[in-house]
Amino acid sequence: MRLKNGEVLFIWPLALHILTAGWTYNDGSAHNAIDLRAAVGTPVYAAEDGTVDQVQAWDGHSTSGNQSYGNMVRIRHAAYNGGILQTLYAHLKEIKVKYGQTVKEGELIGYSGNTGNSTGPHLHFEVRLNGTRYNPLNWLDADFSCASSAVQAHLGNYISVTRPASGPNKAKLQRLCILGTPQDIADKARALALPVQAAKITAIGPVSNGDAMTLWMMAQGAGCEYFARYTDDVAPNGTKLQRFAIVGASADIIARAQAMLVPTDTVSALLIGPASSGDAMTLWLMAQAAGCEYFARYTD
Repeated sequence: MRLKNGEVLFIWPLALHILTAGWTYNDGSAHNAIDLRAAVGTPVYAAEDGTVDQVQAWDGHSTSGNQSYGNMVRIRHAAYNGGILQTLYAHLKEIKVKYGQTVKEGELIGYSGNTGNSTGPHLHFEVRLNGTRYNPLNWLDADFSCASSAVQAHLGNYISVTRPASGPNKAKLQRLCILGTPQDIADKARALALPVQAAKITAIGPVSNGDAMTLWMMAQGAGCEYFARYTDDVAPNGTKLQRFAIVGASADIIARAQAMLVPTDTVSALLIGPASSGDAMTLWLMAQAAGCEYFARYTD
């Protein structure tokens, strides 16, 4: 986001903000980025609105040159002080965006992995201005921790951006929809003092972006809560298909989806939140381990 003084405040690209490497590595050698702890398959989000200006697919074996980034996404954001501002997300397992695609702050762009020149699963995150790397911690808020004292000692020079008290905080508050009614997840959410609601939802998809937009507008018009995520399925034009969950979907929404020949299924689900990024990550990992389908959206 852009603050009133013109400064930039990126959201953290992961729900959990634990640094495993700072501006320099623990041995003092140059890193010029930060690394964030992330198990393989952790959702990665766009740090700000922008346009995807580079997508790289790893060749599966190279660890030098640009291929050292592995599967990588770079996003160009609105100009900063007249300069070209970009963020880069590396070592991904999967990429969920395409070159030239417009993305919104907090939009899913991929899943973390261990590709390229990587010694273990993590997310490598860079900020570039006019092609030069700058310490990302100068563009983020102070909501992070370090995996060790060694990492703490190698954060480099930075001043965290202060998040306006009255401003939106998309990175911290999420609403979750977990298909099924796993008791351990419900119990954990309640132990975290989070609101938990059992509900019937209509799961729809996979569906094309155009059909998804039609159904989303119908859900919005009917006042229905709506969750969406990209799937691994691909449309004939190469775009990713979506799957979504609508709470209290009306008969006309279901009929419209069925007329589109889109699969629909009414199932039980847990609605949880609003939840902090850390609590959301805890519950997402539990859902993943239990094999439960999981949706999340940012709240106001």
